[in-house]
Order: sequence, then structure tokens, then C-alpha cells
Amino acid sequence: LNRVVRAAQNRRATDLVNSLRLAWAAAQLRMTDRDVAAIAEACGLPHLGHFYQLFDEAFNTTPARYRRAARGAVPDSEVPLAPRRGSPSGPDLDPPPGAFVRL
Repeated sequence: LNRVVRAAQNRRATDLVNSLRLAWAAAQLRMTDRDVAAIAEACGLPHLGHFYQLFDEAFNTTPARYRRAARGAVPDSEVPLAPRRGSPSGPDLDPPPGAFVRL
């Protein structure tokens, strides 16, 4: 699987899955009042430290600061609302139950 993903996407399968998880988490942060820990768990990253690390690498900010920026509490110029690299495009839809697998 990793070879196929690398050939098509030029990145590891894990990176692809994590970018999808983070895109979904970012949408949840923008659209809901769910707790960050609950969002992390729901997207398949139950360890908060790892979730925060991946989120910071992708968005260059914390999930809470991202949420505040998305809601206009922080000037837009201070926090990017789109991932820095490798984000999937498309609508922000809730995935079906069990859509994320732990790698």
C-alpha cells in the first residue's frame, strides 16, 4: 500500500492518512464546540501530545488557537486556516463511523 501511495501522492500512506485526519479535525474545530480531546479521539489520534504535534506541523498553531482564529477571535493574519502542506481538498464532511483506522 505504501508503494502505491508513494507513487501516486509522493508521500507515505501514514502521511496521507494523517493529513485527512487533520483536515477533518480542523473542520470540527471550525464548526463545532467539541472538546479538542474528543476531536482528536474521533479522528483516530487519541494521544493528545501526538495530535498537537501533528496539528502544529500542519497548521503552525495549536488547535485552540486555530479555533479562535476560525471564529474571528484572533486576527486572520496571525493564524493560517489552511494546512501548510499536503492537505486534501473537498468539502468538510463528517466521515462515516469507523472511517479512520489507527496505524
